[in-house]
Amino acid sequence: MRNFSLALVTLIALLSAASAKKIWGLCPGVDSNIKNKEYNVTKMMGIWYEYLVTNDYKEGHEYDCASWLMLQENKTDAEFTIINNRLNSATNDTKISHYIMDCSPTQVYTNTAVCYFQPYAPKNYLEHYTSHKTRSFRIIYTDYYSHLIASVCQSYGLFYYQDYIVLTRDKNPSKFHRKMMKETLAKYALTGKDFDKGNVGQCWGEDMWNV
Repeated sequence: MRNFSLALVTLIALLSAASAKKIWGLCPGVDSNIKNKEYNVTKMMGIWYEYLVTNDYKEGHEYDCASWLMLQENKTDAEFTIINNRLNSATNDTKISHYIMDCSPTQVYTNTAVCYFQPYAPKNYLEHYTSHKTRSFRIIYTDYYSHLIASVCQSYGLFYYQDYIVLTRDKNPSKFHRKMMKETLAKYALTGKDFDKGNVGQCWGEDMWNV
């Protein structure tokens, strides 16, 4: 009876989740230039900046810009640490968190590299399986040195929440790379209106070669 009550509470919490875009079904695959068995985790390491995120990705967290520092202990590790730094320029408030991203190869060959991460530490059992549930990170495109586009998805069995994120190595990516991003996102019916743009240059200054 206790387990049933807990399951009922969890279901109610899921169905009343605040995210605006509940989609019925399973997290969809994406068409990627990086296949599952070709994914090079080591090349991902280093600093990335949040250039674009879909409107619901921030989930109410107030910040203007964010960086992702990816750190791998050994070159053969499929798991690595992410140090996420978020800055609210209006309040000068900085929030730094760290978590693990797991990019271990899946048992089934897929059309894209898939990683899993849990960006917010759950405070209790309920959060672990609801609002703070593990997310999939499906890479749509990356060349490792300029930018990365990924689908971020939380699956709840019968439905899911999906966002998109664009990370860049430069605070202000080149016109050529911006054009590439636009063309890739257009394949998923996404335009600039679907995203919040990070003000990384304003928060932390320009790239040194642009100064």
